[in-house]
Amino acid sequence: MGENTRSALYVSFAALTFVTVLYISFFLFKTVSDTNEMTYKMTTQTDKSITSTLKIPTNYTVSGAEVRQSIYKIKDIGVDIVVNGATFPKTLDPTLVNVSGIDLNKKYTPTYVRDTKGNLTLLRFN
Repeated sequence: MGENTRSALYVSFAALTFVTVLYISFFLFKTVSDTNEMTYKMTTQTDKSITSTLKIPTNYTVSGAEVRQSIYKIKDIGVDIVVNGATFPKTLDPTLVNVSGIDLNKKYTPTYVRDTKGNLTLLRFN
């Protein structure tokens, strides 16, 4: 076989290999992308309390009724609750508390204060 023929076969083999690798790479990239998207959709549909960092976070607010309910459930929550500067200690008896100062129609922004281990230590509504 001549030198030119051998060179042509090597170049055509290299080109065919390159195109094949490109096709396989594109197929793998597309498969991984589809899998990531499907996993994201399944996670968000299964558990609404899980938020993804891929989403743009929105301002989360709660109503005054939810704040009052949190105070009534303070023993279950197990942390102090601060509402507009008024502190409700976790040892508070929910049946004796006066929550008339909390406006039911107002929207409050919760702030979760955690310790270094990630445990909730204070719940603040502003």
